[in-house]
Amino acid sequence: VRLAETVPWGWRAGNISVTGAANTDDGVKPVSMNFAINGSAEGILEADESMFRLLAVDPGSEINHSVTVRRTDGQPFQCRPTAIDGDRLSGLSADARPLDSSRNAWVITLTGRAPRTPGSLIGRLPLITDVPGEEEISIRIGGVVRQ
Repeated sequence: VRLAETVPWGWRAGNISVTGAANTDDGVKPVSMNFAINGSAEGILEADESMFRLLAVDPGSEINHSVTVRRTDGQPFQCRPTAIDGDRLSGLSADARPLDSSRNAWVITLTGRAPRTPGSLIGRLPLITDVPGEEEISIRIGGVVRQ
Protein backbone atom coordinates (compact mmCIF):
# COMPACT_ATOMS: atom_id res chain seq x y z
CA VAL A 1 0.00 0.00 0.00
CA ARG A 2 1.38 3.40 -0.95
CA LEU A 3 -0.04 6.53 0.66
CA ALA A 4 0.08 9.93 -0.99
CA GLU A 5 2.48 12.43 0.59
CA THR A 6 -0.54 14.69 1.18
CA VAL A 7 -2.23 12.29 3.62
CA PRO A 8 -2.90 14.26 6.82
CA TRP A 9 -0.92 13.39 9.97
CA GLY A 10 -2.56 10.87 12.28
CA TRP A 11 -4.43 7.59 12.55
CA ARG A 12 -6.41 6.27 9.60
CA ALA A 13 -8.61 3.27 8.86
CA GLY A 14 -9.72 1.99 5.49
CA ASN A 15 -10.59 -0.95 3.30
CA ILE A 16 -9.07 -2.28 0.11
CA SER A 17 -10.87 -4.66 -2.25
CA VAL A 18 -8.72 -6.75 -4.58
CA THR A 19 -10.17 -8.73 -7.48
CA GLY A 20 -8.39 -10.75 -10.11
CA ALA A 21 -7.61 -14.28 -11.19
CA ALA A 22 -5.33 -16.98 -9.83
CA ASN A 23 -3.78 -19.85 -11.76
CA THR A 24 -4.49 -23.14 -10.00
CA ASP A 25 -4.08 -26.82 -10.91
CA ASP A 26 -7.77 -26.75 -11.87
CA GLY A 27 -7.35 -23.72 -14.14
CA VAL A 28 -7.86 -20.00 -13.69
CA LYS A 29 -10.12 -19.11 -10.76
CA PRO A 30 -11.56 -15.68 -9.92
CA VAL A 31 -10.27 -14.17 -6.69
CA SER A 32 -11.88 -11.47 -4.58
CA MET A 33 -10.43 -10.35 -1.24
CA ASN A 34 -11.17 -7.50 1.16
CA PHE A 35 -8.56 -6.09 3.51
CA ALA A 36 -9.12 -3.81 6.51
CA ILE A 37 -6.18 -1.51 7.09
CA ASN A 38 -5.37 0.62 10.13
CA GLY A 39 -2.32 2.80 10.28
CA SER A 40 -0.74 6.06 11.23
CA ALA A 41 0.66 8.66 8.84
CA GLU A 42 3.39 10.66 10.51
CA GLY A 43 6.17 12.98 9.39
CA ILE A 44 8.83 14.89 11.29
CA LEU A 45 6.61 14.50 14.35
CA GLU A 46 5.74 11.00 15.54
CA ALA A 47 3.65 9.73 18.43
CA ASP A 48 4.21 6.69 20.64
CA GLU A 49 0.47 5.96 20.31
CA SER A 50 -1.49 6.80 17.18
CA MET A 51 -4.59 7.74 19.19
CA PHE A 52 -5.95 8.11 22.71
CA ARG A 53 -7.40 4.60 23.11
CA LEU A 54 -9.77 4.99 26.04
CA LEU A 55 -11.22 1.48 25.47
CA ALA A 56 -14.24 0.69 27.67
CA VAL A 57 -14.75 2.96 30.68
CA ASP A 58 -17.37 3.05 33.42
CA PRO A 59 -19.92 5.90 33.48
CA GLY A 60 -18.48 8.93 35.30
CA SER A 61 -15.08 7.29 35.78
CA GLU A 62 -11.82 9.23 35.79
CA ILE A 63 -9.86 9.38 32.53
CA ASN A 64 -6.11 9.98 32.54
CA HIS A 65 -4.32 8.97 29.34
CA SER A 66 -1.07 10.25 27.81
CA VAL A 67 0.56 10.21 24.38
CA THR A 68 4.14 11.37 23.73
CA VAL A 69 4.82 13.32 20.55
CA ARG A 70 8.47 13.70 19.54
CA ARG A 71 10.42 15.24 16.73
CA THR A 72 12.33 12.56 14.78
CA ASP A 73 15.28 14.84 13.99
CA GLY A 74 15.82 15.66 17.69
CA GLN A 75 15.22 19.39 17.26
CA PRO A 76 13.21 21.30 19.90
CA PHE A 77 9.68 22.39 19.05
CA GLN A 78 6.64 24.01 20.61
CA CYS A 79 3.37 22.17 21.11
CA ARG A 80 0.01 23.16 22.57
CA PRO A 81 -3.38 21.49 22.52
CA THR A 82 -6.49 23.34 21.35
CA ALA A 83 -10.13 22.57 22.14
CA ILE A 84 -11.11 18.89 22.10
CA ASP A 85 -13.39 18.19 19.16
CA GLY A 86 -16.09 15.54 19.63
CA ASP A 87 -19.51 14.80 21.03
CA ARG A 88 -19.68 13.66 24.64
CA LEU A 89 -16.09 14.79 25.37
CA SER A 90 -16.92 18.03 27.23
CA GLY A 91 -15.78 16.49 30.53
CA LEU A 92 -12.20 16.15 29.23
CA SER A 93 -9.32 18.60 28.98
CA ALA A 94 -5.79 18.33 27.58
CA ASP A 95 -2.38 19.56 28.68
CA ALA A 96 1.02 19.48 26.94
CA ARG A 97 4.31 19.43 28.86
CA PRO A 98 7.85 18.97 27.53
CA LEU A 99 9.25 15.55 28.40
CA ASP A 100 12.54 17.19 29.42
CA SER A 101 14.59 20.36 28.91
CA SER A 102 15.49 19.44 25.30
CA ARG A 103 11.85 20.15 24.30
CA ASN A 104 12.08 17.65 21.42
CA ALA A 105 9.30 15.53 22.96
CA TRP A 106 6.03 16.54 24.58
CA VAL A 107 3.69 14.51 26.78
CA ILE A 108 0.06 15.23 25.89
CA THR A 109 -2.28 14.23 28.72
CA LEU A 110 -6.04 13.86 28.44
CA THR A 111 -7.82 14.07 31.79
CA GLY A 112 -11.34 14.40 33.13
CA ARG A 113 -14.46 12.32 33.65
CA ALA A 114 -16.33 10.05 31.29
CA PRO A 115 -19.97 10.90 30.59
CA ARG A 116 -22.50 9.29 32.92
CA THR A 117 -24.49 7.78 30.06
CA PRO A 118 -23.41 4.80 27.94
CA GLY A 119 -22.26 5.27 24.36
CA SER A 120 -19.35 5.95 22.04
CA LEU A 121 -16.55 8.42 22.74
CA ILE A 122 -15.20 9.65 19.41
CA GLY A 123 -13.25 12.80 18.70
CA ARG A 124 -9.88 14.37 18.16
CA LEU A 125 -7.43 16.62 19.91
CA PRO A 126 -5.81 19.17 17.56
CA LEU A 127 -2.26 20.20 18.48
CA ILE A 128 -0.61 23.41 17.29
CA THR A 129 3.16 23.15 16.68
CA ASP A 130 5.90 25.25 15.13
CA VAL A 131 7.12 22.40 12.90
CA PRO A 132 6.98 23.45 9.22
CA GLY A 133 4.35 21.46 7.33
CA GLU A 134 2.96 20.04 10.60
CA GLU A 135 1.65 23.23 12.20
CA GLU A 136 -1.60 21.48 13.15
CA ILE A 137 -1.82 17.77 13.77
CA SER A 138 -4.64 15.78 15.38
CA ILE A 139 -4.62 12.83 17.71
CA ARG A 140 -7.84 10.82 17.57
CA ILE A 141 -9.80 9.90 20.68
CA GLY A 142 -11.79 6.67 20.83
CA GLY A 143 -13.57 4.62 23.43
CA VAL A 144 -16.95 3.65 24.82
CA VAL A 145 -18.81 4.22 28.09
CA ARG A 146 -20.19 0.89 29.29
CA GLN A 147 -23.76 0.30 30.30
